[in-house]
Amino acid sequence: KQPAQLIAAIDKVKPNTLILVPELLACLVTFAEDGWQPPSSLQFIAVGGALVSEMLILKARSLNLPVYQGYGLSEAASVVSLNAPTNDNIHSAGSVLPHIQTKIENGQLFIKGDLFLGYLNHQPHNKKQWYATGDLVEQRQNTLFIKGRLKNLIITSMGRNISAEWPESLLLSQSGILQAVVFGEGRPFLSAIIYADTKLSNPVLAQYINEINKQLPDYARIQKWHRLAAPLSVQQGLLTTNNRPKRDAISKQYHAVFEQFYRLGEVINE
Repeated sequence: KQPAQLIAAIDKVKPNTLILVPELLACLVTFAEDGWQPPSSLQFIAVGGALVSEMLILKARSLNLPVYQGYGLSEAASVVSLNAPTNDNIHSAGSVLPHIQTKIENGQLFIKGDLFLGYLNHQPHNKKQWYATGDLVEQRQNTLFIKGRLKNLIITSMGRNISAEWPESLLLSQSGILQAVVFGEGRPFLSAIIYADTKLSNPVLAQYINEINKQLPDYARIQKWHRLAAPLSVQQGLLTTNNRPKRDAISKQYHAVFEQFYRLGEVINE
């Protein structure tokens, strides 16, 4: 909510490393594009917590932000894989750390090894059992390629399976687009709820979305979108405490918007 305070804290503390979610990385990129210079002390930025677009990473690096994508979850305490300067694949979430075993079933990642002890008021976690992460991945050799969350898989009425994080990550790679949540379950096309910097005009926002659509196949393009006047928030019940969208709650909150989008089932580019 106060990005300037984050930048001021970085300037004051002069950290060697940072761990960020993509939204905060986009914030740093926006300030860097406006002239902010990252401190020379900053040697490594790990970004994860959601799918990160290659475009955002490349843009960050061009602005002297040493960004490397990783993947983890709390149950693994918390890093599972990570890129590093000596072993970097910008398309991936890096190499699996040696203490973790992995397997993939129906596209979902399962892990085993030194994981969490268990959830409060539940049976302890059995270290010999595989843990279902709920994340859709590909694995080539020892490297993970994150596709999105299993529960965020959109199946359109045209029978296409689309991970919502795919177009979302591309939208969020654009400077000024601060929040983007994509919908389209059981619908003929995808739509989006977007919150953008107030300095970004509607025509420029439309241009950004059109540019993103050129990078996507026709079935995964954003055909209609609604710009929010205020950001989605935890207080509204529309975000989790770690700023992930609560898709069902957002869908209900903006039910009238979606009904207008899909009223006639038309496909119209904004």
